[in-house]
Amino acid sequence: FGGVEAVRFRRMVKPGDELVLDVTMERLSTKGGWGVAQSTVNGAATCKARLFFALAPLASRRP
Repeated sequence: FGGVEAVRFRRMVKPGDELVLDVTMERLSTKGGWGVAQSTVNGAATCKARLFFALAPLASRRP
């Protein structure tokens, strides 16, 4: 994970709430990218943020 910016918390999420995360990718390359994410509970916005991430090669698996 690379980072977050422009985070806005709209309402509190409580234990037992079903949190739905919707992410729209804005840029994707072989090294990483970013997107805008919004979370909701029962259709009501709880948080919105811009997410940054880096991609790394899959580590080799040992038997």
